[in-house]
Order: sequence, then C-alpha cells, then structure tokens
Amino acid sequence: MKKVVSLIVFISITAALNGCLNNYVVTRTQFLMGTMVKIGVADADMSKAEKLSAINKAFARIKEIEGFMFSCSAGSDVSRVNNFADVRPIEVSRDTMKVIKRADEVYNISGGAFDITVGPLVELWG
Repeated sequence: MKKVVSLIVFISITAALNGCLNNYVVTRTQFLMGTMVKIGVADADMSKAEKLSAINKAFARIKEIEGFMFSCSAGSDVSRVNNFADVRPIEVSRDTMKVIKRADEVYNISGGAFDITVGPLVELWG
C-alpha cells in the first residue's frame, strides 16, 4: 500500500530537466502515510508565495486522505475494511470508494501487476 500511495501522491519535478527551471521550482517534503512525499511546483507565472500555497493545499489534501486511507491508522476506512470486512459490511467514504474503483481499473489495465490487495504479503516482509 505504501508504494501505491507513494506512486499516487509522489509529485516531483527535477531541475535537471532544464537548468533554467531552477529559478522557478519550489519543492517541499513531508512524511505522510508512512512515506516521504515530495511536491514540486514549476511555473514561471506564479510567485513563490503562490507556489507554496499550492503545495500547502496539496499536503492538506494528502493529510485529509491519510485520515481515511492510511492502513496504519486504526480508525481509517482501509483499516476497518482490513479488520472487519469478513465479519460485516463496512461503510467507507466516497473518496475511499473512488480510490478503490480506480485501483481496480489500473489492476485490470496492468494485467494484475498493480494490486492494492498486496498488503498482507507486504506485512509478512516486515
């Protein structure tokens, strides 16, 4: 799940693409959902304050998602599904349902290479 979240959330722009971007790129990194998340904004028409505002909004959304999608959080939708779905139906948020539906689409497109149900196997690895 960590790799999936990292893939979905990880937004990074490297200055190596073009030396002149160095003047326009603003990046910030935070530890969220059990991994490092780096967000970068590169836009010649945005001020540094606007870029930071956009980054802060993105981190706020990720923190919101973390509340219901992070499997290590006891009250999250994902944790409740993992712990009780075999016992009774579990109601999840609209956002969680969107992520699950999209993950199923990507599972089918990738021929099963992308699989959000790999969590128990990952836990065995430690």
